[in-house]
Amino acid sequence: MVTGAHTVFSCATNFLNGRKFVFCGSLKTVKIARSYVNCMLCGKQKRLAKLSREIAILQGFYQQQPAYRLASDLGLDAKTIT
Repeated sequence: MVTGAHTVFSCATNFLNGRKFVFCGSLKTVKIARSYVNCMLCGKQKRLAKLSREIAILQGFYQQQPAYRLASDLGLDAKTIT
């Protein structure tokens, strides 16, 4: 289990910068055209905009913000957050 604020946010930074992949945790990633990240290990792709939104939601829950506040801050529906 990952503990401590430094490791949680550094892990999120690795995901946002495309250095670590979401699905398999591989560090062998490549940024490709159209702002996607491609994993060299499993071959899956993830869009960086969607990835940054998901990490912003996780950071909000880590900081114990309510779902309705996260929804209004990110401009999403509350059902998307929960």
